[in-house]
Amino acid sequence: VKTGNEVAKAPIIVGDPSYFEPSKTRVVGKVVRSICILNHPIAGTDNSESVQIIIPAKQVKGRKNDIYVCMVSHAHCVASAGKYIAI
Repeated sequence: VKTGNEVAKAPIIVGDPSYFEPSKTRVVGKVVRSICILNHPIAGTDNSESVQIIIPAKQVKGRKNDIYVCMVSHAHCVASAGKYIAI
């Protein structure tokens, strides 16, 4: 990767394809990102102000990788009182 006069070398570089020439990229998977603004904590989390939920790939038909869900709240100064952010 070259930026100005600086060069960084690595055996593999992971990044958004829009940053690279099309000849330097290949699709190897898909990523889904979402942000949910909730007015309640995630069910089954004992009304926790923050949680991380890992859903093993074996529990979801057709998946090879785990699913990670993170929820934070006003306790982390990222949402108004009574609101929760799930990513």
